[in-house]
Amino acid sequence: MAWPIYVGISVRKTVLRYGTSRTCIQCNSYRPVENKFRRKYMNFENTMTTKPKVLVTRGDHDPAAIARLGEFCDLEVCPEPRAMTRAELLKGVVGKHALLVLPHDKIDEELVNAAGDQLKVIGTHSVGHEHINQELLKSRGIKAGYTPGVLTNDVADHNICLTLSVLRRVKELIGTIVEDTWKNMKSGPFTLVGTSLTGKTIGIMGLGRIGFATAKRFKAFDTEIIYSSRTEKEEGKTIGAKFVNFDKLLTDSDIIIITSSFNDDTKGIFNKEAFEKMKTTAFIVNTSRGGLINQPDLIEALKTGKIAGAALDVMTPEPLPADHELVKLPNVFLTPHIGSATRETRLKMINLAVDNILNGLQDKPMPTRLC
Repeated sequence: MAWPIYVGISVRKTVLRYGTSRTCIQCNSYRPVENKFRRKYMNFENTMTTKPKVLVTRGDHDPAAIARLGEFCDLEVCPEPRAMTRAELLKGVVGKHALLVLPHDKIDEELVNAAGDQLKVIGTHSVGHEHINQELLKSRGIKAGYTPGVLTNDVADHNICLTLSVLRRVKELIGTIVEDTWKNMKSGPFTLVGTSLTGKTIGIMGLGRIGFATAKRFKAFDTEIIYSSRTEKEEGKTIGAKFVNFDKLLTDSDIIIITSSFNDDTKGIFNKEAFEKMKTTAFIVNTSRGGLINQPDLIEALKTGKIAGAALDVMTPEPLPADHELVKLPNVFLTPHIGSATRETRLKMINLAVDNILNGLQDKPMPTRLC
């Protein structure tokens, strides 16, 4: 396994590059080189006259995964544990053959032009790809890979977490401890009571991989599952899920879980008209993309009692300002886009992104090619 070595220091920043040193600069300890990755890509260095140059736009990826990329590529890595600014990004892409990016890195014509004609591969450490102009990349002959599949279970788990949190009013109840108001609460039988999950009708918007995994989990709570999707899914039948149109999903669901993709057809699909069709006792949960919900309409529905509550892992904008109205509403439970945020899944994602780049640079099939 390769380990990082510093190759240069300037007044403003330290440039971190990766080579084939056996010594870890962080602890100055010897680490044996693992040859399994070198065997996998043993012909890599013979396919190009010089090592391809790769820009890694964040400095806080898993070191072992980045070191593996550094076995075969000349890397420039953001020297700090943060995302590159747009100005740093446009400067850093110049002359690079591949880019390892995340959703905050907008891959548009300005960036592609700045990189130059040698740019060959883009690997995004994400399932979402709204930040990538696919048509542009296709027209320039640039390949892109993404990281689907590996985060399915964790996002499905988080759908359960969000649902239980908003149903049981976790935000408000934790507040009584943090703000030291528990002692002042009236111990009435209905003070800050929540809503039971058992026996409810769960409406899944989009029964793809994540939607199906989510539906299976909800079955354990003795719930009825309905779903809306472009077509009826055979796998839905295996768990007794009923295929319905979007309007019926709105009218019949006690809890709507959004797991559908974000596109022109689904943008803002949960709007004022949709909320007016939902039960006043219904909740909405979103771990897909913030743009699926018209946020001003959602806020109005929550404030006027059109729906009972919302639990959101995604919103617009991100990060959400601390003084945003959604933050202030008691019937809203928010998490900062952490659906895939487990160590196990993030390691799978970064290694899949690395594999996409390495294969793409060799003109081999990418494990999960986007375009």
